[in-house]
Amino acid sequence: MRKFLLPILILAFLLSVFSIIYKRRNNVVESTPLTKIRFSKKLIDIGDRIIKSPAEGKFTIYNIGPTDLLIENVMPDCHCTGAIFSKKAIKPNDSSEIILKYNSSIPGIFQSSALVTTNTSDSPLVLIFRGNIIDTTGHK
Repeated sequence: MRKFLLPILILAFLLSVFSIIYKRRNNVVESTPLTKIRFSKKLIDIGDRIIKSPAEGKFTIYNIGPTDLLIENVMPDCHCTGAIFSKKAIKPNDSSEIILKYNSSIPGIFQSSALVTTNTSDSPLVLIFRGNIIDTTGHK
């Protein structure tokens, strides 16, 4: 059963990504000017963390375009990950952070991703966050 769970979850995630892309491309709002962005990293591996200690990844997003950048939404792929980001406009040549926090009370290797929806032509983008939560108490 476990062999089939991961491929099914990946397929469901990819279908939701393509659905969002399709809807966004077909419902482009002309009143929102598009800009360009760059991330310092799109994948962060935090390595090993002890159970119940902070497990978070900070992604820096840069506005390299001519107009204000708006982060419309950051949607993690599971309830085990939360997202923190500013809804304030990011001026050209400025930056902001998107923080993904994993529920570190769950031991084991994890990989979580989040869809970032912005006012760019290549939106949404995917950020990946992974690591390993170690239970030092010996419980499984």
